[in-house]
Amino acid sequence: MSGKAGLATPFLGGPPKPFPLPALAAEEGHVFHVRREIAAQRHTLPRTDAALRDLVLPPAIAGGQRLVLVAEGTALQAAHAARGWVEQLSGLACDVEPAAEHADRLAPLAEGTVGVLVMRGGEADSRAAYARMRERAGAIVAVIHDHAAAADPAALIWPAGAPPEQGLHATESVSAQILALIRLAIAIGCVRGSLDIEALVAAERGLADAPLACALAEAAEPRFAAIATRIAQAEEAVFVGRAWGAALADIGAVMTCRLARIRTAACSAGALIGGDGMDLVEQGSPVIFCAADDSLLTRTLDAARHARARGAWVVMLTEASCAARCQAQADEVVALPGRGLAFMFACLVGIQLLAYHAALALGHPVDRAEAGGRLRP
Repeated sequence: MSGKAGLATPFLGGPPKPFPLPALAAEEGHVFHVRREIAAQRHTLPRTDAALRDLVLPPAIAGGQRLVLVAEGTALQAAHAARGWVEQLSGLACDVEPAAEHADRLAPLAEGTVGVLVMRGGEADSRAAYARMRERAGAIVAVIHDHAAAADPAALIWPAGAPPEQGLHATESVSAQILALIRLAIAIGCVRGSLDIEALVAAERGLADAPLACALAEAAEPRFAAIATRIAQAEEAVFVGRAWGAALADIGAVMTCRLARIRTAACSAGALIGGDGMDLVEQGSPVIFCAADDSLLTRTLDAARHARARGAWVVMLTEASCAARCQAQADEVVALPGRGLAFMFACLVGIQLLAYHAALALGHPVDRAEAGGRLRP
């Protein structure tokens, strides 16, 4: 992986350090908090979904003409992952803005814009963005875990059901926020009459299958651990995807950098075919693809072929229906359960497990110090 200046997607983390041998593994019988939180997603998703089903949209939100999702940190990553689904299901154009940038804007939003604030609790930039949003947006939805942080009656509280997390990087709160945004989009699409039956049935099936898909993705943990060991040995990784897969690639890069403390990067599949993204790939570089069985698959396979031609070690996390097609362009193919939305959540779990096991292989703490650090149960 090159450290050249002027890359479109910069590396996260500093220069690689010598690989420590032997690598530190979890103590026998020990389960880290972040691992519990990855496992908890199969319970958090149905709990969040159940809390949202009976909520009624006020007319100002149901009649909105455009959405702007505002968030920071991992909530911003969740917003990017949900954006395509939100547009498809709601029938509305949707922008995603960092909270700090939104807080600094002065011009009013276009008439009919619904502001959607995505936050865990009391993030400073998000609260400043909320204050600005009250001045600029006609209606506000707060997708939030801590109700007390958005008690203003001007906002519709749209709960995401993840409890406080003790891992160094958010896991179940991200998946809960994605689900909450998708459920909001379904509600808007149904009220507007823009959501056709086929799309609604597919979305509902995907959300219903998501908890099981997450659990089945965890069953592939030995494979993820083996791949993560290879990533740890290289002390670098590139995550690649398209559409929502690009947002998951960003999640994978940030989480792996933070937990494993290695150089990581995220880019789109297109950037690996003649774009600056090819400068990220060198001989032996681990490159991890999110590959859904959709209209973008051919482009993703082309990117994988280009990466392998440069000597990369290519891993593809893919739907079972297209695993055979991916075999020809990858060194490792992990077929994950589910289709559409369910596959997206399974892929998210897989990426989280890669980051977790890469950190364990390198002996780095994965939990907050106050939650027990590296070795305390």
